[in-house]
Amino acid sequence: MQMKETSPEKQIQTLQSELEIARQTLKDRDQEIERFQKDFKKAKMQLAEVQKVAAMVAELKIEATTDRLTGCWNQNKLTDDLEVHKKGTLIYFKLDNIGKINDALGFEAGNETVVQIIRNLQQFLTKDYQLYRCWRSEFAILIKENTQQGFELTEKIRDYLDSVHIMFEKTRIVPALLFSLTDLALGDPIRHVYITLEEAKKTKKTLIYSDDLDAQEQFLKGLEEAKTVSEAFEKNLFFPVFQGIRDNRKNSPHYQKIHKFECLIRLQSGEKVLSPYFFMKGLEQGHQLSRATKIMIMKSCEAMAPYTYDFSINLTEQDLLDESMLEFVLFQIEGNQIDPARVTFEILEGIGSMESDTILGFLHTLKKKRCKIAIDDFGAEQSNIGRLLNFEPDFIKIDAKFIKNLATDKKSRIIVENVFDLATRIGAEVVAEFVENEDIQQVIEDIGIHFSQGYLFSVPKAELPESG
Repeated sequence: MQMKETSPEKQIQTLQSELEIARQTLKDRDQEIERFQKDFKKAKMQLAEVQKVAAMVAELKIEATTDRLTGCWNQNKLTDDLEVHKKGTLIYFKLDNIGKINDALGFEAGNETVVQIIRNLQQFLTKDYQLYRCWRSEFAILIKENTQQGFELTEKIRDYLDSVHIMFEKTRIVPALLFSLTDLALGDPIRHVYITLEEAKKTKKTLIYSDDLDAQEQFLKGLEEAKTVSEAFEKNLFFPVFQGIRDNRKNSPHYQKIHKFECLIRLQSGEKVLSPYFFMKGLEQGHQLSRATKIMIMKSCEAMAPYTYDFSINLTEQDLLDESMLEFVLFQIEGNQIDPARVTFEILEGIGSMESDTILGFLHTLKKKRCKIAIDDFGAEQSNIGRLLNFEPDFIKIDAKFIKNLATDKKSRIIVENVFDLATRIGAEVVAEFVENEDIQQVIEDIGIHFSQGYLFSVPKAELPESG
């Protein structure tokens, strides 16, 4: 069967019809592309608006949590972070003389002091600690470590800030900083650091919050501490540790060696070993200082008996006024067959009743028995030279606050040199405490100080070296 042929006219009409359909299809697609382009442009504009709003929100959030003057976190950020972090330590400190700086040099000087404190801290804090400027002259550092580690960090911060020079124009500004710490696990950290700052203002020392600083809990805490101390006596938990003292005297047979130790009291609390910071107040409140001292003297003499090391033991004001203490001391020295010349008794410089006949008689008797006397923390108080002469001390131990800055602070060096000169004039030898690094030790040797004590040479330990 043959197919019917289509005429050329019909073919042209068919092609024209198909072309028209194609044109309409392309037109519809162009319109669709145009609509898509318009929708895309609109969506792009909406996205840009959303991003702009998001950026504004982020900027406002940063502004709300950032201190404008220093660029570090502010009080709002600290409040938010304390809601999240329930473990660790809050270190809080205050520039206590900001008012005096502003009055003397103007508010610009006060602001510059705050800025330089923050900058110095940012350089000093090698770990990723969170640093905050809370109010005009208050600062905080949030760390994951416990309060004991926080205390050690705080003391290093204090020493560092003491060593740097804060300048405004050509005037050096000396910031008076108060430091406090609290354990986050105790809750209510802001309230706790403010309570602690009030006490730090009186003592000028770095303080860790404890319930005994809080008037609401002071009575109960006193009872609890008394109970803890009583248990420590009942269970025989007090014991001595020994920190070596390095001999710097070139004419000594023990030159550059440790042949003398300070005996320091510790308390075993479960697996922890507590320093006096954590129980001394309990001993004082319970009038048990002398009882603890007698344990220290007895255990220290027993530990030292097999050796030839010299050693020193601390005596408090209560000890010196205790009528039974002198007899106890002499009994322990004699009973353990220890040469009295090996034993030094360290007396705090700031003891209030030092000029009493009872105390002077106590010390003179020890001297007659050939024991030695050291004045501890010399320079911490207003020293009475007449009292020194009454004492006839064999050693003067320079207060740690002067030794810590000895390599960097000219004033500290002048003070140490003058103490050394005074000591040698009255026939006493000098011990530098808190020797932490070689730079400090080098200055000590340059001055000629006889002995060095500190972590550079010896960490307090319960065991003594076998040789000696």
